[in-house]
Amino acid sequence: MHNFFIKFIALFILSPKTRREFKERHIKPTATKRMLAAINAKLDWVNNFLKITNDITKIPPARGDLRTLQLGSAKLLSIIHDICTQHGLQYWLMYGTLLGAVRHGGFIPWDDDIDIGMMRPDYDKLIQILGNGLYTKTTGNITFNVADITKVFYKNSPARVDIFPFEQYYTDTKTDAKKQELRDKITIAHDAIKWDWEHLVGFWPDIIPTSPQTYEQRVKIQNDVIMQGRRGIKGGTLFRGADVYGLSGSMRLYSPDDIFPLRTIKFEGYELYIPQKSEQMLAQTYGDIYMWPNDIFPHHALLAKTNFAQMALLNELLNQTNKQILKKA
Repeated sequence: MHNFFIKFIALFILSPKTRREFKERHIKPTATKRMLAAINAKLDWVNNFLKITNDITKIPPARGDLRTLQLGSAKLLSIIHDICTQHGLQYWLMYGTLLGAVRHGGFIPWDDDIDIGMMRPDYDKLIQILGNGLYTKTTGNITFNVADITKVFYKNSPARVDIFPFEQYYTDTKTDAKKQELRDKITIAHDAIKWDWEHLVGFWPDIIPTSPQTYEQRVKIQNDVIMQGRRGIKGGTLFRGADVYGLSGSMRLYSPDDIFPLRTIKFEGYELYIPQKSEQMLAQTYGDIYMWPNDIFPHHALLAKTNFAQMALLNELLNQTNKQILKKA
């Protein structure tokens, strides 16, 4: 009865904000809500206890299907490494993949995908090598799709590598004003690139937005707005392409010597490339990488979209050599 009376009074409060605050202050939680709050409090206590008493670098790798997915994706990355090495292309581990390499020597135990970066000229060459100039290929051992980024798969399996294009600016943004000028240009270019979320490319395991603009048109928008007809210079600031969906990652600016020359690291037993100043780049993005994060779960939930046949493809991938896979690619 108390809660009913409070809700009735709230109907006469015109301000939505004041009405919400009034209800939050006076409505008593139900028995179910009190029970859930008590359970959540206990789970928070257990979670905090585990974080305090365990070294994040010592936790064991994932097990079961998630581990199979991780190992399949790592093998797929080693194939991309072989292709890049053969053709003189450079790539480097990025984001959570780089964090896992530095902190765990492989996957973050709860991660489920791989991210790498490439400079645009090498990125475009890799697309041509994979598809002979075609931007969508859905048959063969190595399949891929070029949308805002390039996603490479083993057949129709959840093993995948996401590739992000990077650009080099025509000057070094040494001052805060120059950095802000570049970020403003990136924002304008990003907003001018159109994505159609109503007509999607159903390319498993992701649903990728289509675009009324071709890949070339999207890159041209970026070049017109940001580069303004100029070429990148050797010491120019590096940034993620504005044609990548989601603006926050493109706001991070790098000095060329943050990334180059690349160095190697062991990732799930493979010798792969990472930026020269990986630890500093990770600290800028994540803060103290040896602190436990609040969100311990796979961010892409790829296993939730995986069926038995697709898991069988992962085992097929793991049971072949890179040369065998590339012969049929």
